[in-house]
Amino acid sequence: TKQTKAPCNAKQVLVFRHCVRSTSNEIKSSVKDGFDVTENYTSIPLPAWKTPENWCTAQGAAMLKYTGAQLAKQLTTCDSMNDVKVISDSVDRDGTSALSLLLGLSSINETFTNSVSYDPLLFNSYKPAAGKALCEEPSK
Repeated sequence: TKQTKAPCNAKQVLVFRHCVRSTSNEIKSSVKDGFDVTENYTSIPLPAWKTPENWCTAQGAAMLKYTGAQLAKQLTTCDSMNDVKVISDSVDRDGTSALSLLLGLSSINETFTNSVSYDPLLFNSYKPAAGKALCEEPSK
């Protein structure tokens, strides 16, 4: 929660996808049998990501931190109490993305009383490992 002055009349919900991340050489849902590696689709090799598979790249995390800093400039135009809540699931790249965004939103002069909230069920309502679903899975 970003604490400033009086209540603000405007509320916004912003939804972000995770950071720019490394990828695997394997393709899990191939379009055609036998086409299960990236070389089947391009002659250009994937970059050397310098990070574990499916994790945020350093530049990807920096981009979200920059995005948070730009959002912070917009939030200061509302001379108010802005409840900034950052919610993530528990996948590494999503947590890193959320923390990077929060770092960008913060500054030395501000106090954030709330950090990232992790709620895997919110993002995976039909995944048994995430917890008991809030809704029943639709019939097919």
